[in-house]
Amino acid sequence: MKSRAKKIMTLMSVLSVLLLHQVAQGQTTSSPDSALQTILNGLDGTRISLQQALENAMTNATAVRSAEATYLAAEGSVRREEGFYDPQLFFNVNHLDNNQPTSSLFSGAPVLATQQTASQAGVRVNLPIGTRIEAGINTTRLATNSQLVSRSLADSQLLPGRNFQRRRPDGARRRRVSMNRS
Repeated sequence: MKSRAKKIMTLMSVLSVLLLHQVAQGQTTSSPDSALQTILNGLDGTRISLQQALENAMTNATAVRSAEATYLAAEGSVRREEGFYDPQLFFNVNHLDNNQPTSSLFSGAPVLATQQTASQAGVRVNLPIGTRIEAGINTTRLATNSQLVSRSLADSQLLPGRNFQRRRPDGARRRRVSMNRS
C-alpha cells in the first residue's frame, strides 16, 4: 500500500504543479495603467503627443485666457501709475463758421456771418502729495457782421486769458485764479 499511496502522492504533486502552472499562465499581471491603456485604446480619435495636448490647453483654455487678460490689465495699470506724475501738455482748438439768414430788420445784414476760434493750451502735473497743478492760456477770436455786437469785440483779433488752477487732495476746495484782459 505504500507504493500505491506513493504513486497517488506523486500523481497529485505532478497534477498540482501542472494545474498551478496553467493558472499562472492564464493570468497576466495587471496594473491600473494597463487598465487605463485598454480603455484608451478602445476610444475613437487621433492620438496626439503630450506636447500637442499642452499647446492646445494653453491656447484654448478659458482659465488660461482669463489669467492672461488679468496679467495684461495689471501691466497696463502699472504703466499708467508710473506715468501719473509726468507733466501733461494739452491743446484744444474749436472753430465755428456760421452763416445764418437773418429774420430781423435790425441785424444790419441779410446773412449773419459769424466766425469764432477758441483755443486752450497749457500744462498740468500731479504732485506726489495729491495736489494737481494746471497752468494754461485761453484765447478767443470773434469776427461777425452783426450790428448788435460792440465794435471793439467784433474787431478784436485775440482775447487772451491766463489761468492757474490747483486742486487739493481731498478735492473739497478748488482755487482758480484767472486773469483776463479785455
